[in-house]
Amino acid sequence: MTDNIYWIWFSSLNKMGSIKKKALIDYFGHPEMVYKARREDIERSKILKPKECDALFAMKDLKKAEKAKKFIKEHHIVLISIQDEGYPKKLKTIYDPPVLLYALGDITLLQRDLTIAMVGSRKASMNALQEATKFGTSLSKMGITIVSGLAAGIDGASHEGAINYLGSTIAVIGTGINRCYPRSNSKIYQKIAQKGLILSEYFLDEPPLAFHFPQRNRIISGLSDGLLVVEAREKSGALITAKMALEQGRTVYVIPQNIETPSARGSNQLMKDGAKIVTEPKDILEEYVVPVENLKTSQKNPSDDRIELKKTGDLVQDKILAYVAEGYNTREQLLYVMQMSIAELNGVLSMMELQDLIVLKFDQIYLV
Repeated sequence: MTDNIYWIWFSSLNKMGSIKKKALIDYFGHPEMVYKARREDIERSKILKPKECDALFAMKDLKKAEKAKKFIKEHHIVLISIQDEGYPKKLKTIYDPPVLLYALGDITLLQRDLTIAMVGSRKASMNALQEATKFGTSLSKMGITIVSGLAAGIDGASHEGAINYLGSTIAVIGTGINRCYPRSNSKIYQKIAQKGLILSEYFLDEPPLAFHFPQRNRIISGLSDGLLVVEAREKSGALITAKMALEQGRTVYVIPQNIETPSARGSNQLMKDGAKIVTEPKDILEEYVVPVENLKTSQKNPSDDRIELKKTGDLVQDKILAYVAEGYNTREQLLYVMQMSIAELNGVLSMMELQDLIVLKFDQIYLV
């Protein structure tokens, strides 16, 4: 994590895109070196055009960054640069990763093993809104983190469904992190800041400019293992996100909707184009959680036959011990196979740790 004044200054260069910012970092090594570079040094890099050089040197003033740094500290905002260890690994692999992220909330969500993006129409049908809430809830209960864009409609419903459960939710916004857009989502913004994570690449106070949202979408898909389109119009932002997800090598899922619904024409077209059709959350889970019978045959090590499991006499505990021995060693996987609530599972795991049956380390579960 960083609180470096030069990173803050660098992120305030709002007329420069992420590709050129990253190129400058790669060339000079750090924003401080960019700030201190002479014009001939910048020109020698051949990264910026003359007018872009003019804009860069016109903004060589740290006063704005110093004011922002004070606000960031007072409001517990975390800055994550592309050079930090805490920068999301999935996001780093995309074509144009943001060089700096502003984060408000639980930054550990950025390191979760499994994340699914959910997107769709702002003016969604009632059925689609219900599906978004249902899928968000079910996937989050299984420990999957839901990523969306805090827009009206499907985004908001997806966040609402996920926020109170194990996976929680990440909202990637197209404004400065201290601005909520649309204002109608201010309540869920506050909830996510407390229980989930708000994320932005934009400098403080940046307004909701139209071009911010397509840029924001690459982060939504880039953070995720797969993308679920709940309902989308033709030529919509959700379809742009789906295209980005495919370009980034992510799986795109779609929920079929009424063919007569205008707000679903885009997502129904995705089905014709080959997106994977899902009708219930387990259709997505099956892609990422290996069934027990497969683990027994394909992932079992020869030494496993020599493991003698402890028997507690408690059916639930003994079942958990057996699953952990077979390779289910995260809460997310145990939630799926045990079909328990997170509260029930955490209670049992805590008791088992006290009894020296298991050890919990870095969210991994090990037999003692």
